[in-house]
Amino acid sequence: MFARSAIRPATRVAAQRRAASSSASAPHAPKSLWQTWYEPAAIPIWVVVGTACFGAGWYLTRLARHQDVIWDRHGNPEPWNNVQPGTLSKLYTHHPEKFERVYSRDRL
Repeated sequence: MFARSAIRPATRVAAQRRAASSSASAPHAPKSLWQTWYEPAAIPIWVVVGTACFGAGWYLTRLARHQDVIWDRHGNPEPWNNVQPGTLSKLYTHHPEKFERVYSRDRL
């Protein structure tokens, strides 16, 4: 029993030293929301997500304004009949010189 009591104080001192050294290296205040969002490792994620959201919004807008979409059944029931020959209505083409103008929907 005497040997046990001699070991315990040494263990307590070592535990206190470990706690003091770990608390000295740990941050005292939690990270703010700004520090968490703009951590260097998170920046590529934000760039990719932001680019994807922008691209999705642009493409949905493009789809909504395409000549195949009917927004007004009474005023413009067949908008695809308003497209003139020689008008580019594709997203991408290898030969843009074949087309005189690009399709844009002036009214929904």
